[in-house]
Amino acid sequence: MLPYADVAQVLDQAAEAADVSHRLVRAVAWVESRWNPDATGPVTRKTGARAVGLMQLMPRTAEGLGVEDPTDAEQNASGGARYLASMLRKFKGSEHRALAAYNWGPGNVEKQPNPALWPASVRLYVARVQERKIRGVSPELYARERGAGDGEQYAEAEPTDQTHAATARDASPRADGPVDRGKLLPLSSSRSPCTRPPEGEGNHAA
Repeated sequence: MLPYADVAQVLDQAAEAADVSHRLVRAVAWVESRWNPDATGPVTRKTGARAVGLMQLMPRTAEGLGVEDPTDAEQNASGGARYLASMLRKFKGSEHRALAAYNWGPGNVEKQPNPALWPASVRLYVARVQERKIRGVSPELYARERGAGDGEQYAEAEPTDQTHAATARDASPRADGPVDRGKLLPLSSSRSPCTRPPEGEGNHAA
């Protein structure tokens, strides 16, 4: 288990290089892997591949980003941050749409731009990332969660406000402050894995 400061530095350097909010990259990595460089996702039914690393990159995504070794923490964080930055640019700075694209695939978000009609698991993913962006990841939280065992899949706690998902007022890609909650999108209360979207073409689909 890497020290908290080491993982934080890797993520912050990747965020800085990609010109993305440090808090956002930290939050995505937390929801994706609990900051575990050795984390692996389940095998996908479609291709038999699996997501790996801090930002849970699929092999095809990693290859497209020029990531030679997705199991390397620095390369994985860099690739994930750059992919997130590209989604923010694609969706004109819309944080909740960029996060949905990271999880579900940009093509799916383009086909269904109305967040209220996204799958519940996608809306829950967006909510969890934005909630973690607000709360941050403390050394105490890191020690408690990671102390349970490397590689273990964790269930993110439900957002404190069950209606909280993405905000209607989109945050700037470089806004490191708290997210303006603004108007809240509806969120299903059903629990689902935070890092496993429906089969699609996103970061998690090979």
